[in-house]
Amino acid sequence: MNDEGAGDRESSSERANRELIELLNELRVALPGVQVLFAFLLTVPFSQRFDQLDSSDRRVYFAAVLATAASTLFLIAPSAHHRLRFRSGVKEQLLHVANVLTLVGLLLLAFAITAVTYLITDVLYAGTVPALVAAALAGAFAIVWFVLPLVYRRERTPEPHRRGSSRTGHARPGDGATPYFRAVDTAGASSDDALPELDSLAALARVVSRRPGMFVRWSKGPSSDSTEQSRDHATGLDLPGLAVNPLDPPRWWRLPLEVWLARQIRAYAHLSDDQPDHLAWVLTGTIADRGPDNEPLVVDVEPVARLAPPVLREAEEQEPRSDRDQDDDSWRS
Repeated sequence: MNDEGAGDRESSSERANRELIELLNELRVALPGVQVLFAFLLTVPFSQRFDQLDSSDRRVYFAAVLATAASTLFLIAPSAHHRLRFRSGVKEQLLHVANVLTLVGLLLLAFAITAVTYLITDVLYAGTVPALVAAALAGAFAIVWFVLPLVYRRERTPEPHRRGSSRTGHARPGDGATPYFRAVDTAGASSDDALPELDSLAALARVVSRRPGMFVRWSKGPSSDSTEQSRDHATGLDLPGLAVNPLDPPRWWRLPLEVWLARQIRAYAHLSDDQPDHLAWVLTGTIADRGPDNEPLVVDVEPVARLAPPVLREAEEQEPRSDRDQDDDSWRS
């Protein structure tokens, strides 16, 4: 799976987490080489033949030491930044800075390896051999590490899911199914009772923390949503996705996650008062558009769990209220 295709199905939080893990894994590959080189360079001045080096070779050696030290500084910096700003809501910024730091660290590492190779070759051979070897190695580093990645052609990504397209795995109009659910989940959506139940806000908070990109929806359930077209009641227009409420808290939220979840669950709780057959269920999906109230409209829906009545009562108790709140929520319909 290519990165672009994965990004189409990931939330921004999921993508940032994945990219940060990939970056840290890449640093684990580069750092051992820097550490071994640095250890070697630190022992060179104490060897017997070091006094035989002329002033030119000593300058090359010192440049290699400085480049290796600086490379170590730049390659370890992303880990330090990640630890110092842990859970600070700056992961996207951290990724961009860490990418630049890593590239600078690799450039310094390439210079250091080239300088050490020149130094060793100059000790072994006279004449122009050291310069030729160093130039060839520097060119190899430039091509393999920095030029070759730039000539990659972007892979063609799959077309976005469209209604009525058999290529997406969704049913066509008239065959009794909507295009909102993943093809592999349409059968699973046929039975609402088969969904696991979450019986507390704490249990829901654990699920949301482990798996970002969750939404809550009030409806008759996945089985109904998989066969009925979602429409805007005011205009009668078909909606390109299921209307949901996001469960991931925004960056400015500083209260417990359970309080945010209670607020999001209660946002459309009035639907169950008007229509007793409606239930609250949790799902994942890809945001395709926005609804008339700017709510997310999602496709590629994957049902996750139902919210049991105790969760709904707990949400009603914990929902933040202010003096300006109105008892009549008819504006939400």
